[in-house]
Formats: sequence, structure tokens, C-alpha cells
Amino acid sequence: MAGHHHLSLRSLHALFRDEPEGVAGTIRRRRLEGCRADLARTDLRRQPIQTIAARWGFTSAAAFSRTFRTAYGTTPRDYRVESLRRADEIRESAS
Repeated sequence: MAGHHHLSLRSLHALFRDEPEGVAGTIRRRRLEGCRADLARTDLRRQPIQTIAARWGFTSAAAFSRTFRTAYGTTPRDYRVESLRRADEIRESAS
């Protein structure tokens, strides 16, 4: 990340010094937000959860599931089922 933005590691960490979460926490949160958004997408309903997680940099299914549950209070699978159910209900009621 630092190299991508042409910063030294020290400069990158200094930018986050006064933030509530550090560099790693921010990256993890943004990756989780991306996973969460993709899990709710109806066009990705056939994509395995681990494929979505891997696309966002989570290489361990168990670690991803634990991290997701800690952040959102539910498993990735349960979140996906509920999100897609709601999306289907909205689509059906609009028809």
C-alpha cells in the first residue's frame, strides 16, 4: 500500500497515527466491507463464499469466517442467505 502511493512505511503509519484504527485495521475493515457487499449481490449468488473472500485477500476460510462474525455478528453464510432472501422479496414485490 505504501509503495502504491509512493510513501515510505513510516509516512503511511504516520498518516494513521491519530485515527481510531491503524493501517492494518483499516485495510481489514475495507476488505470485509467489500466481502459483505459482494455476498449481498444477487449476480454473485452462485460464487462460493471462499472465492469471494479470496478475491478480497482472505486466504483462509476459517480466519475469514471468524473475522466476519466478529465484525458483523453473523457468519458469512447466514449474512448471504438473509441478504439474498431480502433482495428476492423486494424483487418479487416490485413485479
